[in-house]
Amino acid sequence: MAAAAQAALANYTVAFIDTGNCFAPTRVAAIIANLLPLEDRHVCWLASLDVRRVLLGWNDDRAIDCGMLQNEEAIGHALTRIRRFATFDIYELLRVLQTLYDCLGRATELTADAPFTKQLRLLVIDSLAAVISPVLGGRANGTLNTLRTSAVSSCSC
Repeated sequence: MAAAAQAALANYTVAFIDTGNCFAPTRVAAIIANLLPLEDRHVCWLASLDVRRVLLGWNDDRAIDCGMLQNEEAIGHALTRIRRFATFDIYELLRVLQTLYDCLGRATELTADAPFTKQLRLLVIDSLAAVISPVLGGRANGTLNTLRTSAVSSCSC
């Protein structure tokens, strides 16, 4: 998630393939807030000190109470640059990879996904084991080779 946050903060788009249903936008927002330069980390009114500690990772009372997060817009913009794809088996994963590959090929056309695919710089698969382990029977090598080939051909664009 930290790599996705860093790429999004640098105005690139990220395809985050969530195989374990554990993507949390609030956690990514906290990571983005911590990646901002120290002088830009202005925290204003939040419900409680515990919320400040969870969102910003602070262990003391350094937060300044003044009404709202001043960098909420920057954090929100970075979050919009991360697209989550939920996949729960190897076949869904392969389908998503193929869709992304097709979209990358059409990135120069005027389509709804053009802004996303033109700036796509990072593909995150949060857990290959979650989708591969159910098929680790006798045919796992073929599935792994298909996934490897798909990933390599997607990166060659």
